[in-house]
Order: sequence, then C-alpha cells, then structure tokens
Amino acid sequence: MNKHKLIIGILIIAFLLLSYNYMSLRSTNKIYEANQGNTMREIEDLNKQLELTQASNEKDRQSFDKRIDEYESIMYEWLIGDYYHPLGRSLVREGYEVDIKVSAGDQTFKLPSNGLIKVNASDVEISFKVKQPIDFKNQELDDIMNQYDRFLDSFTYDEPYDVIKTDNELRIIYKDLKIGDNFDIYIRNNMENLIPMAQSQIRVEISDEVYLAQDYSPRDVTHKTFSFPRFEYDFNHEIEWISSTEWVIYIGESQGDYYLNQLSRTAPYLKFVYEDGIKLAGVSFDNVIFHEMESTILIDELQLGASWPYHDGFRRVTALDVPIETPNGPMDTVEISFYRDDLLHSRVYYAKNLGLIHRNLAYPEYFIDYTNSLIEIQY
Repeated sequence: MNKHKLIIGILIIAFLLLSYNYMSLRSTNKIYEANQGNTMREIEDLNKQLELTQASNEKDRQSFDKRIDEYESIMYEWLIGDYYHPLGRSLVREGYEVDIKVSAGDQTFKLPSNGLIKVNASDVEISFKVKQPIDFKNQELDDIMNQYDRFLDSFTYDEPYDVIKTDNELRIIYKDLKIGDNFDIYIRNNMENLIPMAQSQIRVEISDEVYLAQDYSPRDVTHKTFSFPRFEYDFNHEIEWISSTEWVIYIGESQGDYYLNQLSRTAPYLKFVYEDGIKLAGVSFDNVIFHEMESTILIDELQLGASWPYHDGFRRVTALDVPIETPNGPMDTVEISFYRDDLLHSRVYYAKNLGLIHRNLAYPEYFIDYTNSLIEIQY
C-alpha cells in the first residue's frame, strides 16, 4: 500500500512540474510574440524612413548634379575664352601630378630644368609617374582638362636596356654605360608642356667632367650690378680679394648712376672663403662690427643631385650647363636650388670665374616671387 502511495505522489509532483513548465512556456511565447510584433512594426518604420531618406538623397543628388553641370559649363566657357592665357594653361597642367626622377649611381634627383642629365654613372634610370585629373561630366571640359592623358605614350628614345610601362608610370633604363655615351629622349605632340622644360628633348650624357666650387668664385670681376625690378632699383656687388682664398663683397643700392653709400664703403659686406667649398664666413652691417658665421654656399664637388644643409633648409645641385643671358651674352651656369619644408624657395645660378649671376626667389607662403638678373659686369 505504501509503495502505491509513493508512486501516486511522484506522479502528482511530475504532473505539477509539467503544468508549471507548460504555463511558463506559454507565458514566454506570448512575450516573444509581443516582442516580435514590436520588432516588425519597428522594421516597417525603419523601411519607411529609409524610403524617405533615399528619396531625399536622390533629390539632393539631382540638385548636386545640376550644380556640377552648371559649374562645369562655367569652367568650360572660361577655358574656351582664356585658354591661351597662361592662367588657363596653368589650370590644365596643375590638374596632373607629375613626378620625374633620375637615378644615376648612388644619386636620385628630379629631372633637371634644362633636360640635361650629365653624370658619371654606368646605370641610369628615368622614371615618369603621372596621376591624372578627375573625369568631368561635361565632355568638352573633360577633353580639355584631360588632354595630357597620353603623356606616357608620347616618348621616343634611343635603344635603352629596358622599358617598363604601367598605366601611370614609364621607366626608361640604361645599363653598362661608359664615358662618352649619350642618349636622347624626345617628347612628342606638345606633351612637354606638362613638365617645366623649355624644350622637348631630354639628353643623357655620361661624362667625367668635374664641376668644382672654386671655379665658380668671382675671380675675374670687380663689380656686378643686378636688377631688382620688383622694387624698381638695382643693387651692386663690389668685390675685393683679401687673399687667394678669401674675398669680400660690399653690397649697395643704386638708382641709375647714383650709388647709395657705395663709394664710402658703408654698405653691408659679406666675407667669403674657399675651404672645401665656398663658405660665407661672416657679415657686417655697419663696416665696424663683424659677425662670424659658417654657411656653405657651394660644396666642393658639384654633382647633379648633391645636397647640403643651408640655413633652415637645404641646397641642392639641380642642373648643369644652364645657359643664362648676361650683358656679355649667354653663359653656362650651375643651378642651385634652396628648399625649406620641401618647398622650393630659390634658384641661383653661378658662372665660372663670375660667381652669382642670376637669382629667382620665391616665398610660396606669401605668393611672392621675384628675379635678380645681372645687368652690368666690370673686370
């Protein structure tokens, strides 16, 4: 009898547990159904908001497209009217990013402004990289703004060792070169307008000619006058040699034949020395107090790509045999560029036995630039 009672008790407990679980499951299911209903309503609301947003975005896109069309039409009309103005041509060129580098031996440098790569190296590589402008919706404007798209296809060249071309880069490689070898690379179809060169020819010359700083001191002159058109006056260099390796340059201003403070030697002066290159040894602003310093103007051996610290930046040899017009006719010069914070600030030109004969200065942060040209030489 007791055994039967125990079994009945167990069955009753099991029934109660099953009933409880069943009720709990029904309750959970109702909660789930309620949450599912809320979720579906939220999804419907989000879909409606998405549809409204898409409609708004499409409306905005159409508005933007219309404004772009208007701006591109204005640009096209302006370019058609002013394309032959330097500003119009400059706008087209600046739409492209062009990087041209030369590797020769252990030196890597930008393509010289006169296109002459004169080096003593057995291997030379010239790399042309181009990033094209965006595509414009206005087809006529796009044709103008992307007119240099075939730049990398415009080269002809003398039998290189190898040529490697991709969509945005052309590499022309010469190997096993010897002294006396020379090669020409030509840019066709006016594509040279995309790079800062005055001609369409790039020339590679393998030479053992050495350019030494001592040859670019003002050895043969006593007086030089430079124009300063931006400020409508000239300035003078009076050169006085102290020894075979030291000289002083007195600087004065002039207007016509009238020399300001020059004959009395009260103008500022600079002292230079030749010692492993040309160095500025000091300066005086009153001809009484002399401020010593050491600033390298030219390093001893001037090779393309060579650079050295200068003031708060650095100087670099950027071109050789650059012809510069002087009162005595054109003279070959060495081009030295000064960079600060990777921005070009000046290009100066030195001729053999004359020293400095031309200078282009720029202050990119102030959008200012000016030129000093040699207009008088006295020996």
